[in-house]
Amino acid sequence: MVATLDEMLAETELQAIRGNKTVEVRFAWANKGAVVERLQSLRPDAGFRLAIGDDRTDEDLFQCLRGEAWTVRVGGGTSSARYSVDSPGEVIAFLESLVRAAEGARRVIEEPPRAVAR
Repeated sequence: MVATLDEMLAETELQAIRGNKTVEVRFAWANKGAVVERLQSLRPDAGFRLAIGDDRTDEDLFQCLRGEAWTVRVGGGTSSARYSVDSPGEVIAFLESLVRAAEGARRVIEEPPRAVAR
């Protein structure tokens, strides 16, 4: 199917991208990396960035964020993501651990240790 689409799209600005159980037809310049570049230009001061994906179409995003964010590939295969997990269940466990860490940090900030008089 992708080969047929490639032939049909050869003289256009479109391309067919094989994903995880999908085939995506898009403008060659339109990808998740381009979108995140635009978002970063609107909010250059944004702090923590996290991108999680399981598809070939997520690789543009991982490449764009290289070194600037936590990028996580779900499932096997080579990837530009910094980290990888094996399953969606591991993603949930990872996100839950981030929430616990953030809550712990917030408590430290909101309730600093009390000094003890000597």
